[in-house]
Amino acid sequence: MNSFMAFIRWKKNAFGIRQAFLIHAYRDEAGKPKQKTLAYLGMEGEISPERLVELQTQHKDLGIDWTAVSAVPHPTPKTDITILSDKELMQRLRELRRERGINMKGMVSRLTEMGKTTVIGHNGPKPIDYAWYSWFERAWEKQHPNPVFAQSAADLAPYVRKALA
Repeated sequence: MNSFMAFIRWKKNAFGIRQAFLIHAYRDEAGKPKQKTLAYLGMEGEISPERLVELQTQHKDLGIDWTAVSAVPHPTPKTDITILSDKELMQRLRELRRERGINMKGMVSRLTEMGKTTVIGHNGPKPIDYAWYSWFERAWEKQHPNPVFAQSAADLAPYVRKALA
């Protein structure tokens, strides 16, 4: 006799952002426990009641107790960036970005949408893109002593505050 159970599994992706999957747990003919991913639900905070209703309709044959599948975990409190200095903000940027569920490409997109299309590089302004942003973010985190990184951090800090707000 097969018993059906579904639950939401939370996993962190390579960027540290929590993602949810609908998992179906069951036993095979030999009685061995098995699990199957039924659906990707989205990143933390994206799972809507409408999405769960859609999945309920899609997987009605599994006999899942949908009342046991919760939509959203309690949100974790976010760091108040208004109390951070520009230096602290840039040093903790990766952590703050992940806390808010923003990947690097998303951050570059936000900065570009705000009109910040360049970053100060070794040979003057460079177009801001994923590769440059990634490189700079690591340097700010490690407090690299090169003055170019301090200049670029000071230049980007006001835009970063808006992007993280």
